[in-house]
Amino acid sequence: MTLALTSPVALSPAIRAIGAGAPVTLTAGMAVALPAGAYRIEAARAKTAPVAPALYIGKAYYAAGVVFSGCVRAGMDSPATVTYAEEPGSGKVWVTPANGVAPVAAFDEAQLRGSAAGDATVARSMGITSARDLAFDPAGNLWVAAGGGSSGGLLGYRVETLGMPDRRADARLTPWENARAIAFDAAGNLWAAENVPGGTDRLAMIPAGTLGLGDSSTGMTVTRAAAAAVTLTSAAVDDPFDLAFDAGGNLWVASNALDQVVRFAAPQLVASGAAVAPSVILKARRVTGSTQTDYRGPTSVTFDAAGNLWSGWNAGGTLLRFAAASLAASATLDDPLLLDPMPLGGAGVGADPHAFDVTGGLWLGRTNIGADAALVRVPPAGVAAGGAQATIPDFSSAGLGNGPGSIVLNPSPAGLPIRD
Repeated sequence: MTLALTSPVALSPAIRAIGAGAPVTLTAGMAVALPAGAYRIEAARAKTAPVAPALYIGKAYYAAGVVFSGCVRAGMDSPATVTYAEEPGSGKVWVTPANGVAPVAAFDEAQLRGSAAGDATVARSMGITSARDLAFDPAGNLWVAAGGGSSGGLLGYRVETLGMPDRRADARLTPWENARAIAFDAAGNLWAAENVPGGTDRLAMIPAGTLGLGDSSTGMTVTRAAAAAVTLTSAAVDDPFDLAFDAGGNLWVASNALDQVVRFAAPQLVASGAAVAPSVILKARRVTGSTQTDYRGPTSVTFDAAGNLWSGWNAGGTLLRFAAASLAASATLDDPLLLDPMPLGGAGVGADPHAFDVTGGLWLGRTNIGADAALVRVPPAGVAAGGAQATIPDFSSAGLGNGPGSIVLNPSPAGLPIRD
């Protein structure tokens, strides 16, 4: 087999021939001898670092077309051509505005870098009543945890549709109307934190193989039931606000009602269980002289490139950093690095939501107190100094409504275990 690769920029994507035996890696321009038989081509998403003038967010590319006969015949070359295209949803900051122009919106980095205000590049409202969280799967498809009763659930949008105005979801998975936060593990399985009214909150996993989005050409939403393959309940999890995976595949959860962040180790995530005890429980407090004040109500969990865990506490008013070295065992941590967002960007700037870019800069949201809501970026030096920064530029937009409820950079920085 000989592979031909076409793409708008230089890429080295992972492309494999999948047949009866072990998968075979294909490299453009190189012939590979394969046993005769039926095969399919698997072409993975490819990411690139920011290219000037871009600074903060790279680009992502998907296999827009594969030309291959589907079989290899003995003694004959079987050419395959894979064509990559830029993902229309990449190079952007995606948000869930509260009462904004749409429940889901995106802004190009060029806007955020080059001006102080503007409208969303992408605004999505069709099929979404309210958006609680969003995440990108390993293939670059967008998933939204949507409330709204009969219109709620997990909504999926194919990667190639993300530049289309007000496009309907390609799939709506039920019954997931109670999902508050979502994240993908390394295998592409979707995990949801569910707040169950009158019931027991749970963490649940939908296998990657059951997340199919179907044919995007119809423009219609296919609603179907999706069963969880793994469900976990725990006395240590009450009112889960957010969840994230670390680089080791461990699942971290912000347990808001219990004032703690908990970790379920990767081996605990392979089978369902009730009353599962987390492997790590973290609490935090501030010590001033002889006075100890507990931090309350964690609302988020995010990791930076160094493996430190960042979490918003005190109703999103305080952002704490738990050093990577402190994450191995349960503890109440005294005086973790504190970043107080409000002095940085003025009234209305909160610890949640937040996200890191490729430079280590920290993105925050500002509510619409006295002006349009905004995205605020803390430079790496300000992050390292706990927010000691005199002036931080922001980007305001009426499209952000009362303020963003989620901030996700697409694609996420390489090596950062967050959301895609």
